[in-house]
Amino acid sequence: MILEWFSALEGVASLATLLVLLWQIGMLLRQLRFNAVLHIYDINRDLIGRALDDPDLRKVLDGEQIADASKEKRYFQLWINQIKLIHLGWRSRFLPRTSWPSLQKDIGDFTSLPRFQTNWKEVSQYYSGDFREFLEETKRKMSQ
Repeated sequence: MILEWFSALEGVASLATLLVLLWQIGMLLRQLRFNAVLHIYDINRDLIGRALDDPDLRKVLDGEQIADASKEKRYFQLWINQIKLIHLGWRSRFLPRTSWPSLQKDIGDFTSLPRFQTNWKEVSQYYSGDFREFLEETKRKMSQ
């Protein structure tokens, strides 16, 4: 009789441990997603901050061409790499669904700049097909 009670108690304790473990895993996943979004916004803020500190890069964000073409290309390359990381984070399900619409809108706004399109045409071949397709789909959504 006592052994039966201990066996039942052991089963309840195992189930409780499993439930706590699942809850902790869920919390960890939420924390990782939150950290991913924080990291994205940190990099975005850095890239925008560079433009605020540099009149040439501010012109780039305003859609104007600047005299130093290599500076413009490097800046756009930083943005393309950032967008690629955001896309990878989304495809890997590291970003919360609630963050995606605003990120996609920001990506669409930026990638619709004529200067971005010019630079993108020069480098797009170096990116994966799914990423190129993502940018094209985003561009289509923005034009609707």
